[in-house]
Amino acid sequence: MKLNDNVYVLELSNMDVTNPDKIYLTLINDFNHGLTLIDTGYPGQLSLLKKAIENEGFSVQDLNYIVLTHQDIDHVGNVTELLNLKPEIKVISSENEKRYLNGEYTPVKVAKLEQNLAFLPEQMQGLYHMMNRFFKNNNIQNIQTVNDGDHLPFANNIKVISTFGHTPGHISLYLEKHKLLIAGDALTIQDGKLIKTSEQLNYDNTSYNQSLEKISNLTINTIICYHGGILTIDELKF
Repeated sequence: MKLNDNVYVLELSNMDVTNPDKIYLTLINDFNHGLTLIDTGYPGQLSLLKKAIENEGFSVQDLNYIVLTHQDIDHVGNVTELLNLKPEIKVISSENEKRYLNGEYTPVKVAKLEQNLAFLPEQMQGLYHMMNRFFKNNNIQNIQTVNDGDHLPFANNIKVISTFGHTPGHISLYLEKHKLLIAGDALTIQDGKLIKTSEQLNYDNTSYNQSLEKISNLTINTIICYHGGILTIDELKF
């Protein structure tokens, strides 16, 4: 779906029928910098992602940048495959997330499962082993890092907003020209309303609530949530 001259939203359906979650990736087109993809979907969704990009009139070969809002497997699931298709794509994340993405630290949700592995039901143990294997085989190197308040040159300067809490280095992206926030997992849309991410899914809820205060100070007309899609708003309420 094309939102404006710069921004497209790609809706991907999870191929796992036991988890029919839809996710919403953002594609940014800039004539001077090519395409930037915000997050990359679940592992195994590469073919769906390629098709979604092609449906908007582009190709994976047009991608020059990938920005990762954070480390979770449904956001980084296809980075390695995309780099295999086009190795010169530049990957961008926060400094805090880089340590988890490049294998220096164990991703926080994997570590949490590991701490309780002996007490987990069989299905959750299987999830742990799958995630652990994925991250060990998909370390991402040569990541460019950004900090709170930095501006990316794409689409009339995207501002990086540190929205730590869901993970240690979660970022959101703010397009001031369009009054548009790409929230990642900082917020969710459910039944046409913005809701907070579940406390059980957050790394640090104190930091998370501080991040929401930061978001509330932005002028936002449109918000893209990775889980939930697009919402046009008159007043930011969550």
